[in-house]
Amino acid sequence: MDPKRQGLDAIADPRARAALASVLGSGLIEEAIARTAPFAPALDQARMRTHAALLTAEFASAGVVVPAVTVENIILMRALMVPIEDPALALALDRIWVFATNLDDVCSHDAAAAETVLRAGMLPGARDGSPDTRYLRYAFEEIAPFCDPTFLPSTGRSSTARSPASCWRPSTVPTPPTGSTATSSGSSTGTPNSVS
Repeated sequence: MDPKRQGLDAIADPRARAALASVLGSGLIEEAIARTAPFAPALDQARMRTHAALLTAEFASAGVVVPAVTVENIILMRALMVPIEDPALALALDRIWVFATNLDDVCSHDAAAAETVLRAGMLPGARDGSPDTRYLRYAFEEIAPFCDPTFLPSTGRSSTARSPASCWRPSTVPTPPTGSTATSSGSSTGTPNSVS
């Protein structure tokens, strides 16, 4: 994307630009907007702003390039699609959701970045200097305690624990707001508190 250009002109890849133009011209987006217009969930705006600020600072500190607007938009998407009452789980899921979505876009345009991430994934003990792979390990460490151990075993590390050089760690531990429990349904019942 070219930040100096607006609209479809900002998309450098002609195939991607044509594909998006086709979707925009189909009328499907307007139809989706009309169908979802009545949907007005209660969202914890303060928590979303806090998570966006924390993750934007984390990405900058880790040397990972994620535009702030991308962070905000994906956190909003997660809050709408997967409402979570537990603030720590919500932050862990926001972290990995934002990072993975952005990394997918980076890898689709940068074969070298994709190869680095894939090699690091196949050799989990490798000490890789890529900011993306180091941050990815950190994101998985942070969400692992909420996962079934047969799916993603926790390393037992916390944000304050010492980690190997292959994993980026924040210099200060982010603290999500306590007492934030609003969900998209406005209720604390039936809200997922684990990921598997």
